[in-house]
Amino acid sequence: MALDLAAMGELLIRPDDLDVRGLRSEEYMALFEMGAFEGERVELIGGQVIRVSPMSDPRAWTIMRLNAQLASLMSSGYDVRVQLPVDVSEYSMPEPDVSIHPRLDRPDQRPTTALVAIEVSVTSLRLDLTHKASIYASAGIPLYLVFDLNGDRLVVHRAPEGGTYTDVAEHVPTGGFDVLGIDLDLPELFGRG
Repeated sequence: MALDLAAMGELLIRPDDLDVRGLRSEEYMALFEMGAFEGERVELIGGQVIRVSPMSDPRAWTIMRLNAQLASLMSSGYDVRVQLPVDVSEYSMPEPDVSIHPRLDRPDQRPTTALVAIEVSVTSLRLDLTHKASIYASAGIPLYLVFDLNGDRLVVHRAPEGGTYTDVAEHVPTGGFDVLGIDLDLPELFGRG
C-alpha cells in the first residue's frame, strides 16, 4: 500500500494506547545494506521509514542551483552534501536536500549534525516545517532553511533550543541570503533569475 503525504504527519504521531518501538538508525542501515529498500527513496524519521516524495522539476532545479551556489564552501573545509543521510539521533536519519558540515576525515564517516540543513519543499511542507524542524533543532543544527516553492518564500529557522527553533522568519525571494559567507541568489533559486 502506498503512503500518501497527507497521512505522513499522522504516522509520526504515536497513539497513547500503543507501545511502539521505532527502528533505530543502525537497524535501518543494516536493512538498507541488505537491500530491503532497493529501488525506493526513503529516510528514517522518528523511528519510521518514510517514503520520500518524487523529485519534481522545480525542486530539482532549486537543489541543483543550491549545490552550485554553495560549492565554493568545499574549498574552505566544509562538505556540501546533497540528499545524503545525517545520523542526528538514535531514531532519525533524515536526508536533507542540502546539508553543510565540517569536512569528514574518512569515507566511512557519516555526520551526526550539520551547520546548515536545507529542505526544498513542493509537496512535503508540513513534514519539513514540523517534524524535520524538530529533529534538526534537537540535533542543534544552528540554521535550517525551507525553500517553500509553492508558497514563494524562504522559511529561516535559527536558535535551536529544547527541540524547537526560537527564531523563525519568512523571507520573500528577492535579493540575497547569507549562508556561511555565501550570498545565496534567492531569485535564481526560486526560478526567477
